[in-house]
Amino acid sequence: MNFQNILSKYRKISFSERDKGDRFERLIQTYLQTDPIYANLFKYVWLWEEFPSRKDFGGKDIGIDLVALTIEGTIEAYISLNTIFLEIQLILFNY
Repeated sequence: MNFQNILSKYRKISFSERDKGDRFERLIQTYLQTDPIYANLFKYVWLWEEFPSRKDFGGKDIGIDLVALTIEGTIEAYISLNTIFLEIQLILFNY
């Protein structure tokens, strides 16, 4: 099943926009942890609700969907990610 087929399935089976967004966030989390390009960039990727230090940032929803722990040599850094489920196309940015 390719990425577009998964998105089409999510559109059909999701019972709300929130459910569709939650499914999409988990999909992107899994993608970032398993894709050969991204898996080497991130030590771990959390959903915002599961991020261990969430309470240090107020604990409530502040527009962050995912938090990734990056590794650059011996330096670790956290980055926040926002995901958007587009109806027409998915746009992935490579940095």
